[in-house]
Amino acid sequence: MEPAEIAKLITQVLSADESMSFQQLHHACAAQARMAIGEQQMRAAIRMRIRQQHLLENGQTYRRTQPDSSEQSLEAPTLEWLANEEAQAALNYDPDASVLQRTAQGGTSGTGRWSRPDFLLATIRRRRFDPWRHLDVISFELKNRAGTDLMAVHEALAHARFAHYAYVVCPRDKLTKRNNEALADECARHRIGLIQFNLTVPQTGPALRNWALVQRAERHDPDPDIVERFLGDRLSEEKQVRLEQIAAKSRSVE
Repeated sequence: MEPAEIAKLITQVLSADESMSFQQLHHACAAQARMAIGEQQMRAAIRMRIRQQHLLENGQTYRRTQPDSSEQSLEAPTLEWLANEEAQAALNYDPDASVLQRTAQGGTSGTGRWSRPDFLLATIRRRRFDPWRHLDVISFELKNRAGTDLMAVHEALAHARFAHYAYVVCPRDKLTKRNNEALADECARHRIGLIQFNLTVPQTGPALRNWALVQRAERHDPDPDIVERFLGDRLSEEKQVRLEQIAAKSRSVE
């Protein structure tokens, strides 16, 4: 039996919440296959799964895990998705009336983890029955798999000081649905939005697919002066000028 076939068996017989020794895993895979599996092939399959980040060795036991990558490596594909038509429709913003920027680094407004959203979207909207245009600021807190926990929701909640809508953006847990449900429940409790994607990590780098707006953010009401100062501190000069131009054009239309 080829190691790739045995690797699939490992995923089938090892549940998300348990660990197995080599002997237990070897026996379970042989029972599942209903045939003998050589020790050399079994160890090759285990090494394959470890390289693929689907299996974690912990002393004398193995447990299932999920591929992960650094948050920095996820930034470019996330920014690309936030700017595409799918995100524009999901988040209801017009790219011609908006500026989008990566804001995790730089700026002068705050230095702690609670005051640096990874991305900011500032959009000027006009609703059908509202005669006035208004500014909406949307923040996005990006997390990799290791950083996806309930604390991430509270980081996003801290952005409500300067953003009208706040989102957590993170990989979907493919092992246990209850982790996804707990995260969505915590987001709903604090009126935070949740955007998730499937994460795989081939040799060419992380791949982010199957994006979904799981939980829509509810509107917060930050102080307009704080919003103004924050955008001035976080947005580049080019983005500030662009937003001013959009605002000026909106005023001339009214």
